[in-house]
Amino acid sequence: MRRLSTPELFMTQFIAYALLWLWNDHVAMMLSLSFSIISLCILIISLLADAIEKSKVPRWYYTLMITSCITPIIVSIFFAVIKKGYFDWAHPF
Repeated sequence: MRRLSTPELFMTQFIAYALLWLWNDHVAMMLSLSFSIISLCILIISLLADAIEKSKVPRWYYTLMITSCITPIIVSIFFAVIKKGYFDWAHPF
């Protein structure tokens, strides 16, 4: 099976998060924050474990984790700029 390159991985995640933002911005905000924080924590633990004892983790794993941390944040900022900071869940009336 062929692995996705970093730009393909970024665009795939970008489209998935963008569709989520178009569907429901509240759910998208919560999932974007959650996934980026969870990915960041896993990345930090992986880096610490690798610093303690060298492992044979391939380089693409770290690329995947960094992309998974950054993409939801970029999509969130993109939609915050498009919506000019007006989210349906923040202004119910």
